[in-house]
Amino acid sequence: MKIDKKFLALFPVFVIVYSFLVFFVGGFSGHGAAFWVSYAFTILGMVAIMAALFMVSQDDLAKRAFFLGYPVLFWSAIYGGIQLVVSIIFMLIDKGGKIAVLLEVLLLLAYVVVAICCLHTRDVIVKVQEESKRETSRMKILTAKVEMVGVGAKDPAVIARVKKLAEEFKYSDVVSNEATEPLEQQMGQEITELKMLDGAEALKLCEVISEHLKERNIICQNTKKRY
Repeated sequence: MKIDKKFLALFPVFVIVYSFLVFFVGGFSGHGAAFWVSYAFTILGMVAIMAALFMVSQDDLAKRAFFLGYPVLFWSAIYGGIQLVVSIIFMLIDKGGKIAVLLEVLLLLAYVVVAICCLHTRDVIVKVQEESKRETSRMKILTAKVEMVGVGAKDPAVIARVKKLAEEFKYSDVVSNEATEPLEQQMGQEITELKMLDGAEALKLCEVISEHLKERNIICQNTKKRY
């Protein structure tokens, strides 16, 4: 769910319309503390909602910002609705200024906490995705390099063996870790060397790379629970 920035641009319009309606109906004078507190916190609440939604409107990150399974837009609507109802009640009765302040502060504080939780969830998801991308990039690069070797080979036997080797890489676990990194770097160097070989030497090196790949996969399987 992406939050359109055009929607955020409407918030100043909401503030103007809300203020116009409040003072058109209630006027500017004769109001007590409860009225002004409620009015001020409604404006402040709109600003808080706008700020929270703006922070998750960048690069379609809103879909990752959620709390208890619900997105930040849902919590913004809940807070905005409850806050508006509470404010209207206190503006109508215009009594209990201290109670109005207490309720408004609690509502705003609860929303801020939920919004922070939503943003934290988004940051955690982004971090996990970035780490996962880094962990899988090495094997994807190695697989692509092996496939390129097959394209440049001339010996049919080498072409067939490299194709099989590429499949071995393709069906290996793509998630790397610190324990598999040395072997992956070594295989990268061997694949670079393989590009310059053909015939028996190339076939021999293919077998070496294949054995290193099997060793790497065993290490990956045995250490997976640690990473």
